[in-house]
Amino acid sequence: MKEPSPPPPSWEYPTSFLRYSRFGLSFLYPEGMVLTPGNLLGGFDHAHPLYGDVQGFLEAVPETMGVIWVQFEGEPPFDALLDQLFTGAQEDGGLQDLERGDVTTSTINDREVLSQAFEFKEDGLDSVGSLAIWYEGEDERIYVVYAMSPSAAQLDVQSNVQRYVESFESEGYEAPSGEIEAYWPTEGWRVARAEDVGISYEVLEGMVEHINAEGIGADSVMVIKDGYVVLDAYFPPFDEGETHNVYSCTKSVVSTLIGIAMEEGHIESLDQPLLEFFPGRSVENMSQWKEEITLRDMLTMSAGFDARDNWIYEWEWLGRLHDAEDAVQYMLDLEVVHEPGTVFNYTNGVSHLLSSIVTETTGMSALDYAQEKLFEPLGITHVEWYTDVKGRNWGYSRLYLEPRAMAKIGYLFR
Repeated sequence: MKEPSPPPPSWEYPTSFLRYSRFGLSFLYPEGMVLTPGNLLGGFDHAHPLYGDVQGFLEAVPETMGVIWVQFEGEPPFDALLDQLFTGAQEDGGLQDLERGDVTTSTINDREVLSQAFEFKEDGLDSVGSLAIWYEGEDERIYVVYAMSPSAAQLDVQSNVQRYVESFESEGYEAPSGEIEAYWPTEGWRVARAEDVGISYEVLEGMVEHINAEGIGADSVMVIKDGYVVLDAYFPPFDEGETHNVYSCTKSVVSTLIGIAMEEGHIESLDQPLLEFFPGRSVENMSQWKEEITLRDMLTMSAGFDARDNWIYEWEWLGRLHDAEDAVQYMLDLEVVHEPGTVFNYTNGVSHLLSSIVTETTGMSALDYAQEKLFEPLGITHVEWYTDVKGRNWGYSRLYLEPRAMAKIGYLFR
């Protein structure tokens, strides 16, 4: 006798929501959903002030929702745009056996909204969806909001779409007029169309398409001109708001902290000997060259240590630095094989000594000092910085920042 099929799972829709607010638009979405550029309805795969899309998947329900925006002047061609979206959904998004329902009209928050339900198969799974499309005349923008879910989940995707639309706020995009206004992005970056700051957006769009097509492995691409974001693209699984290891850009942050410490009088000069920063230590392989190493030699990667921790040596001894009970002592004990200041040799361990010098001279960890003197003044709040076993922040890598935060540091030295 055939056993009865198990009942469908009971999904409880979230009651807690977060607000997405960027690119001149804002809406509520379920907590736990991760929003990234790209969607199943044949969108643009990136976000841009003029047009773009974001999509999120809520595994706990499950539901996929997304928003598409297009700057448009004049009478909006809704029928043509819907046809274009569904064609893209079938060709690029993997939606099969698509069946579209009738288009209905309703008023939501004084907006005339067109809605359409649809059914499809994705990976052989019966699914349902609903979308809403409308035109914000004052902002000259067309918006599309959609939600999709497997049929077995028995979600009311139409009601969910209405909930998203009800929470929607649009500010649109205002092109900079006249001369670009100078400002510092402490409170956040301003955005502009590429064309408004003299960049061909077709070139930027081609770059994003190339990254997607070739599987280059980029996590994000951000382009800023004259202080205005003209491209801010993210590639799954990396998402906006995530911190990223900035790798050797950590060295630039550390050298910046050295400069701040000098400005504040914690460090006397660039010609101060290395060993003066670590008094009371017994150092192996002492030599005249080791005694002559200065802070300047460290910052210019010409200290002369036989460290073998860079790509030329295939990072042969980098593991020794990490495994050392005291990474600072390990570096100080290394043999000096070149006269300081005469030979450039990229050395990760030297950058870690510089981070430790920040700690020795300020009495604060490199992270705490950076928070107070660099990150907070720049409006950078989301930071992670890993440490060695002694609690010193690694000076050569392992600093994690959001792309928009890293851009602020780059902008500082433009």
